[in-house]
Amino acid sequence: MELGYFSMRIYLDYAASTPVAPEVLKAMTPYWSEKFGNPSSAHSFGREAEIVVDEARETLAKFFEVDFDEVYFTSGATEANNWVAASATNNKQLTTNNSKPHVITTEIEHESLLEPIKELERQGKIEATYLKPSRDGFISASQVEAALNNNTVLVSVIYVNNEIGTVQPIKEIGKVIEKFKSLNVQRLKEKALNLKPSTLYPVFHTDAVQAVQLFEPRLSYIKVDAMTVSGHKLYAPKGVGVLIARKDVPLLPLLRGGGQEFEQRSGTLNVPGIVGLGKAIELLSVKGVRQREHKRLAPLKEQLTNGILQIIPGAKLTTSKEPQAGHIVNVIIPRVQSQIMLIALDQAGIAVSAGAACSAKSVQPSPVLLSLGYSADEALRSLRFSLGRLTTKKEIEATLEILARLAKRFKIA
Repeated sequence: MELGYFSMRIYLDYAASTPVAPEVLKAMTPYWSEKFGNPSSAHSFGREAEIVVDEARETLAKFFEVDFDEVYFTSGATEANNWVAASATNNKQLTTNNSKPHVITTEIEHESLLEPIKELERQGKIEATYLKPSRDGFISASQVEAALNNNTVLVSVIYVNNEIGTVQPIKEIGKVIEKFKSLNVQRLKEKALNLKPSTLYPVFHTDAVQAVQLFEPRLSYIKVDAMTVSGHKLYAPKGVGVLIARKDVPLLPLLRGGGQEFEQRSGTLNVPGIVGLGKAIELLSVKGVRQREHKRLAPLKEQLTNGILQIIPGAKLTTSKEPQAGHIVNVIIPRVQSQIMLIALDQAGIAVSAGAACSAKSVQPSPVLLSLGYSADEALRSLRFSLGRLTTKKEIEATLEILARLAKRFKIA
């Protein structure tokens, strides 16, 4: 059957990567060649670079409502998540019989957080608890509360899941951890340990890569101690990210050398990328911009979701319970593996994903969907559509038209 091609290509994989915004590109351009100094250099070229890095850091500090020196630039979210995981071993407060540090996370984290934690566990350096989500893809504050113990040094719960779009109750979990810390104050006083309450474990971290563009970013409001952010999910360039971490978070440097980033992360700073990330965050700082975008995406997501379910009667959403991110739709289609459908859609000019972007070339079923209770066969038939700033009603209509043709071709209509 001849599918035909639209004159435009349709990109519905914004959860994998976003295009660099025009304003961001404009801000970055001088720092590729015209203003190329190393911010660690003492001369005027270096000072020029240092100033714009400081300005970007100040923009992020204001946006997340943290101090200037609580913003650490990285090469991306993977580095930041690995950094958080590795820092769990930097524990000077083993409180019960010199037991191993205990880490609490979930089965639906991004691989860049899960894999380093599992590796530390294999090495015998930590003990870990992996919380299982509900069938709808949610972790509860009560699950975290039940898993806490006196040796828990890190709790890490993803803010918005990158595959299914569920929004976790981060603030409620933060309140549970805050209460646990206050109880620790009394316990440590009784043991005559002279530790400031602000240094008490556990550190509460969230991977906010898919959240910052649409949801509350302020650390104090959602009650987290550390947060991971990635530039290329926010219309900034690839290769730049940030770890926001309170001063009392005991970071263990992964990279050593020149002592950049307040002696915590050595290496020459990616000035163009940092400038771009700063500009992207500045755009998100405009009052109401995140709320307006979420509101704009809602009917587009509904149109896409309803259209898919009508076109393919056997299709089912991996989760439909709120709260959901307005830009992610994950659906399981009958009988046809997602890789086959993905290729067919791509040939028709439509870009989607078969699960997490980092696993796009893998034929393994999504661990996230397996954790929700789906079979391996079902997980291998899931497609993720993700919307963004450039997504239009016309694109959704065109996508549904192509899907209708493909459904007939694969006899799933």
